[in-house]
Amino acid sequence: MKKLLLITTLLCVLIFPAFGSSIIKIDTLQASQNVGYISIPNNKKIKNTLGRRLTIKEKIALAFIKVRYKKGLPIDPALAEKANKNAIFGFVFALLGIFVFPLFIIPAYVLSSNALKKEKEQPGLLTSTNKTLAQISKIISIVYAILLVILIAIIIIVLAGWRR
Repeated sequence: MKKLLLITTLLCVLIFPAFGSSIIKIDTLQASQNVGYISIPNNKKIKNTLGRRLTIKEKIALAFIKVRYKKGLPIDPALAEKANKNAIFGFVFALLGIFVFPLFIIPAYVLSSNALKKEKEQPGLLTSTNKTLAQISKIISIVYAILLVILIAIIIIVLAGWRR
């Protein structure tokens, strides 16, 4: 089934450029913008992913894709924009959690984790600045949550000690 899906996708990308470009979600407007690219995996990575050797047809199709997309497969700009916004909002919520209301660290952790997860799935999705912001907000959220739990535990111990 995987082989059939791979061959169908490759045929769509190579033989039917209009259909193939809609699969990859690029058009002339997006191609003219500064779009990031995902590198095309080599034969060894694909072999490890599939757990078997590539057939001759698959190797030929991969060679055609590498010729057509020399820089790599373009990243969907809408997905990149959403991931970058998540990273920024995660950092803002982390700062709000420190200075305004501690429960803001929960959405900070969630947003920054989502942005970093998307970056891990598609390297190059986040800008370097936003990747750093997401990492910082995730660290701030974890550290601040640990400090809050320790503070609450100390308050409970102190209050329990006063009752005796």
